[in-house]
Amino acid sequence: CDHGVMAGGSVTARSGEVRIIAWALHSDTALRVRRAAQSIEFGLTEVEGTPDPIEHVDGVDVLVVDGSSPDWLGVVARITEQRPGVRPFLIGDLSGPEEFISALSAGVVGVCPRDASEAAIERSIRSIVQTGVAIPRTLTKPLVDAVRQRGGGHIVQTAAGEITVTDREWEVLQMLLQRRSTAEMADNLFVSVGTVRSHVSTLLRKLGAVDREDVIALVTHGGHGSIR
Repeated sequence: CDHGVMAGGSVTARSGEVRIIAWALHSDTALRVRRAAQSIEFGLTEVEGTPDPIEHVDGVDVLVVDGSSPDWLGVVARITEQRPGVRPFLIGDLSGPEEFISALSAGVVGVCPRDASEAAIERSIRSIVQTGVAIPRTLTKPLVDAVRQRGGGHIVQTAAGEITVTDREWEVLQMLLQRRSTAEMADNLFVSVGTVRSHVSTLLRKLGAVDREDVIALVTHGGHGSIR
C-alpha cells in the first residue's frame, strides 16, 4: 500500500480489490475516516477535491459522504443510478426515520453520526464491505415503525403493468403529472430539493422510465393510479 495525503477534503483508500472514496468531509471527520481506513490496512492516495464525486467513482466500492455537503442526497441518487456498483456510506446526523428512508431510497447503505468514533466508522466500513450494509441500531426501530405506518402504499397502473409506491412517492408522482418543478415539489412537501430528486429517481427506477416525460406517458397511458 502506498500512503499519500488528503487534498480538498477528499481521500481515496485502497486495499486489495476494495476502493473507498471519502467526499467533501470536514477536516476532523476526514481525519477519523482516514485513521479508520488505515486501521483496516487501507493505503491512502490523493484525490482532488470536487463538488461532485461522480467523476472519481469508477471502480469504487464505497463512497463515504458528508451529510453537510450541498445536495448530498441528490448527488448520491445520481451516482447510484449511474454507477450501481458504488455503495454510499453517510456520515452525518439525520432528522429522523423519514430522512433515513429517503437516504436509503437514494442508495445509501450505511450511516454513522457526525461525531462517530474512528472505531465506529471502521466497523461500518467493514460491515459495508463484508455484508453490503451498516445500519445503526438507534435507527432500526424508528425505521420499522415508519415503514409500518406507511401501510401497503399505493398501486399505480402503468402501460407496463402495476407498481407499488409509498405515500411520499405517490405525492411526488401527482406533482410530476402536474409538471411541477423540483423546487415547487420541495416547497410543497417541506423537504429538500435533494430529497425530491431522490424520490423522482426511485420512481424512474420503479417505472422503468428514462425521464419525467416518460413517467407521465407511462402513467397516463396506464389509466393513472388507484389506491390499494
